[in-house]
Amino acid sequence: GRRQAEPWGNLANITSRSSMASTETEAAQERDKAIEFVKMVFGKDAPVEAEGGGGSNVIITAGSTEIVKVPQRDLFRKYRWPAKDTILKRLQMFKEDFDD
Repeated sequence: GRRQAEPWGNLANITSRSSMASTETEAAQERDKAIEFVKMVFGKDAPVEAEGGGGSNVIITAGSTEIVKVPQRDLFRKYRWPAKDTILKRLQMFKEDFDD
C-alpha cells in the first residue's frame, strides 16, 4: 500500500552529526551544509535537527535509519563540497522509497 504522500513531514529527527572541528563555527558549517542538502530534497520546511557528535563524519539519519555517512572534510567549502552528489543521491533514494 501507499504511505502518506509526504512521510518526511513526520521525520523530525533527520540529524546531521559531525565532530568538533578546530572551532565550533567550522563544525556548524558542515552541519549547515548537510541540512541545506536535506532541505533541497525534502523542501525548505522539512524538520531537521543538528547536533554535534564524536568522530569526523557527518551522518544523516531519519529515526534509526542511517541515510548517509560522509567524511566531514567532504563538506568543507574549500574543497567545494565533494559529498554533495552522494548525499543528494542517497536522500533522493530514501524519499523515493516512500513514494513506491
